[in-house]
Amino acid sequence: MKNKFMKGVAIILVNKRNELLLHLRDNKTTIPHPGYWSLISGHVQKNENSLNAIKRELKEEIDYKIINIKKLGIISGKKFKIVIYIGKINKHIKNINLYEGQRIKYFKIDKIKNLHTPYFLKKFIFSNKNKILNFNKN
Repeated sequence: MKNKFMKGVAIILVNKRNELLLHLRDNKTTIPHPGYWSLISGHVQKNENSLNAIKRELKEEIDYKIINIKKLGIISGKKFKIVIYIGKINKHIKNINLYEGQRIKYFKIDKIKNLHTPYFLKKFIFSNKNKILNFNKN
């Protein structure tokens, strides 16, 4: 398998209690970060922009249509670029259907420090903590 440059998207979904929705990734060796807690995320397909990609991923992974969404930043490395969005979610965890991954859960931002989460994602979340916690005020 060739190492290609990967364009991806992810979204920080924040509820009214300023909790972030994370999902526990499948434990498959064929995917990046198997068994880690992560954001809803995915690849940008050919002829697709990042906004349409994250909307598609939300539909595919939790059947959620996002209304209030904003680009928060970009995480990039030698072999990848991930556009990070932020959006509001106002659904009780029991009313969210998960179609990819093992499970989903809301977390207070400070609880993410101790989660098995990709380092670059954890670093991004805490670098943008104030923006995330103030998002619901907009």
